Amino acid sequence: MGSIDLYMSYKSIKKFFKKHSLPIKELRSCYKNLKSHHNPDRMAFCIHRLIAAEIDFATEGNNGIVRFTQVVPRLGAYYRSGFCKLSNDQLFELAYLVKDLILRGYIAGDIYGKYIYLDNKHIDFDYLFSMWINLMYYFYVDNMDPEAEGAIGIFSQSAFDAIEEFLEKNGISREKIFSHINFSTIMHWYPIAGFALRAIEMQECCSKSS
Repeated sequence: MGSIDLYMSYKSIKKFFKKHSLPIKELRSCYKNLKSHHNPDRMAFCIHRLIAAEIDFATEGNNGIVRFTQVVPRLGAYYRSGFCKLSNDQLFELAYLVKDLILRGYIAGDIYGKYIYLDNKHIDFDYLFSMWINLMYYFYVDNMDPEAEGAIGIFSQSAFDAIEEFLEKNGISREKIFSHINFSTIMHWYPIAGFALRAIEMQECCSKSS
């Protein structure tokens, strides 16, 4: 399933590139390399755990495993009332849209992370997830190359639009207590999380091979 999801995100990015006459040669080469040098099951394991925590609207409180303060809430708290009314099928659709947004950043991380391809098939799933959670804030605040951050915005635009369309179609609006926090503040973090996952995956791969 992880390979299929990654391919669909790649196709969406390529479609966006073609529409806006952006060069796709590097993107195509990156995806070819990425398919050969990543573990789709491990990637899916990490991303699915993150999404489950982020969409959680039932648990009290606003933060979560990767929302380190109450200032910027997890997605399920930001839209708690609206998510409560969604069917299981609609929640599944939402989870897929968030996954696509994360994978856009994951693909960008492979192009702009500038890491060496090594055998990373034996990194433990739980270990990688723990590293990702512990270092994610570092990437969000301090460690984003301006070129990479710009690319993430380009890669992710159509995925942002799809989530906005989903929320509008289902009449979902943010909780009043979060009126000071806009949509982009919540959503911008997801592709950066994907970028961080790929970068950390490759860093750990390199350290374990040295």
